[in-house]
Amino acid sequence: METSPLLLVLKTRELKFFHPYISTIAVWNISTIAVWI
Repeated sequence: METSPLLLVLKTRELKFFHPYISTIAVWNISTIAVWI
């Protein structure tokens, strides 16, 4: 199975799209835990 440049680009864009979303959830979870403590 070869890694095509197009697939690589799509994966990179996917990561760039999801990373801020995941970071936001992580920060929200940490804030929620901090409030509960």
